[in-house]
Amino acid sequence: MKVDHKVYSIILIISLLITVFSILGYQYLGEPNNKDEPVNSIKVMTYNIHLSYDYGAGGNINLEKIAELIEDNEVDIIGFQESDTNRLISSNQNSIMWLSHKLKMYYYYGAPTSEGIWGVSLLSRWEIEDPTYHKLPSDETLQRITLVCKINIPEPFGSIDVLVTHLDFESSEIQLKQIEKIIDIVGERPRSIILGDFNTVIAQDQEGKTLDQDPSYKLLNDTFEDAWVSSGGSFSELTSYYFDESDVYDVSNTRIDYIWLHGTLSVVPNSHLVLGSKSISDHRAIIVEITRSIN
Repeated sequence: MKVDHKVYSIILIISLLITVFSILGYQYLGEPNNKDEPVNSIKVMTYNIHLSYDYGAGGNINLEKIAELIEDNEVDIIGFQESDTNRLISSNQNSIMWLSHKLKMYYYYGAPTSEGIWGVSLLSRWEIEDPTYHKLPSDETLQRITLVCKINIPEPFGSIDVLVTHLDFESSEIQLKQIEKIIDIVGERPRSIILGDFNTVIAQDQEGKTLDQDPSYKLLNDTFEDAWVSSGGSFSELTSYYFDESDVYDVSNTRIDYIWLHGTLSVVPNSHLVLGSKSISDHRAIIVEITRSIN
C-alpha cells in the first residue's frame, strides 16, 4: 500500500501543535495553599462543568470563568461532574490539573480517561488522602462511579470523607441501585459530604408543598441530610439545571444537583447559593457552608 507521507506529515504537525498549545495553556502558580490556621467552617460546591465547554454560546472552553467562580466565592472543596476533558477534542488539556494550578488547590482526577467515564473529580484547599473510586451498578452504555477521598481539615473542623458522583439519568431502577451502593460506601463514616449530579428530581409549589418525590430522592433524603434544604433553600428558587429547550433557567422548580451530609455536620443557615450561567455550563454551581456539629 502506498503511503501518503504528505498527509502523515500534516497529521503529525497538527498533533504537535495541539500538544504545544495544551502545554502553554497551563500556568503553574506554585504549591497549593494548605491553610494551617484553625477552620470552623468550609464552603463546598458541586458543579457539572459540561466538559469545560460553555452551553449554546459558541462551544468555547471556559476554564477561566470556572476558576473565577470558585475564587470569587472562596470555595474550599469542589466536586466536579463531566470533567473528563483530557481528550483530543479539547486540545488534550487536563482541565482539572489546570484549575488545580490556577487556584493553588489539590486535585484528584478520579477514574482515568481509558475507563470511558464522563469524568468525576475533586479540588480541595487541603491535601487529599486515600483517593479512590468505586464503580457503580451501570447499564451497558456508560459506567458510573463514585469518587471517595479523605481530607484532613485543620481543627476544630477536623477530617471528613468526601464523595463525588454522577448518577444514571435513564433508568430509575439502576439509579436506585447506584444510591444503595453509595449508602453502603458511606457506611459508618463519622462525617461525610456527598456531592454530585444525581439526576433525581423533586418538585414543590410556591408554598413548599411537595408535588412529586422521586423514589431516588426519597431514599437519599431518608439516609442523608439535604444541605440545600437545611440551609433554608426552597424548591421555588432557581433550578440547578439549564434545559436545552429554553434560554432561561427552567421554572418548574426542580433540582438534580445536590450536596448531602452524613454524620456530625451542620449547615450554616442561609449559606446556599446557585451560581453560574450558560456561558460556563448547562448546569449551575451549588454552594453551601458547613460546620462540624457538637457531639
